[in-house]
Amino acid sequence: MRTFWLAAMAAVFLVAGTAAFIPAEAGAEGFNRDVTLTEEQQKEMGALHREAFNKQKDIVNKYVEFNVLTKEKGEQIIAHFERAYKELEQNGFIPNWERPHHSEKQDN
Repeated sequence: MRTFWLAAMAAVFLVAGTAAFIPAEAGAEGFNRDVTLTEEQQKEMGALHREAFNKQKDIVNKYVEFNVLTKEKGEQIIAHFERAYKELEQNGFIPNWERPHHSEKQDN
């Protein structure tokens, strides 16, 4: 279980690390809401996200293989990754930073 959480945290830091590349002058929140990526940029971002998704999927499958995760839990995690990718794709690979997070849901 400890290994799973270490891997999960590593994935979070990899994803969160991309926020450091957002220009500071883009606004108080650190990103520009008015940007639309070109089709070429969307293809490039799609390829990067697909590569990251495939790597995360490989990691989850290894945990299932090593009996760290059950097959059902692994499938659930992979389905979550797929939903996140589809949401990014629908948004033109512009992240939706304004959706509520778990900590905010718990406060209500």
